[in-house]
Amino acid sequence: MAQIIEIKEDNQIVVIGIITFLILSIILYVIYPGLKTATGIYGFLCLISLGIYTNPAFQDYLYGIQKSLKTFLWIGAGIGIGLGYIILTRLVPGMSMGLPLVPQSVDSSLRWVIICVFAPFIEDVLRFSILGLVLYLRRKDGISKGELWLAIILQGLFFVILHATSYAAGWYQAPTWLGAFTIISAVQGSLIAAGIFALISGYFVSRDGVKNITISIVAHFVINSILFAQFAVVGLNIGGL
Repeated sequence: MAQIIEIKEDNQIVVIGIITFLILSIILYVIYPGLKTATGIYGFLCLISLGIYTNPAFQDYLYGIQKSLKTFLWIGAGIGIGLGYIILTRLVPGMSMGLPLVPQSVDSSLRWVIICVFAPFIEDVLRFSILGLVLYLRRKDGISKGELWLAIILQGLFFVILHATSYAAGWYQAPTWLGAFTIISAVQGSLIAAGIFALISGYFVSRDGVKNITISIVAHFVINSILFAQFAVVGLNIGGL
């Protein structure tokens, strides 16, 4: 596969993962009617990510998953970041974890699959695709620290927008911009938490010597798994980042 479409070695595992999740999305979409909204959205996001990660022009500007023992170190780091972030949201006023509407629309027996498996991988691959595209656009004179931070901030904003459309009930039906803003304001704590997570994970992933999205995917998995367990215990609608 790498020889045919010139995929960088670190990006090959990501491409295999994207294809796997795309196939799973299609299968679940057909088999389980209750999953059509979630799998349809994630299947579409997979197609976008696949187009970016298989484009030869972008290969040097994308972050992948290294085929080395070092990746196990990043798994441990991701677990630490995920646990640390859960603690942070408990200590800082105004920060809270959201309850996305898409997972709530999923059959309860399969919510864990969507929230803790699909969401961490697909959402993180897509936002780091955005980061890579920004770096690609700034490639001519090299990439400065300021330009790297611009890419990190933009992928963070994208992550917030992605969650704004799922956190805010009635956002699409709001009759005016003021009404839409009011709805978004009601979930601002969740959006702040999502944005800060995206910035923190983006910072760690983009460091020299790291450049491995395993950290973010694992941290995202840890956060959503803990939230899933907590909300399941108290019988609330289950959500996550």
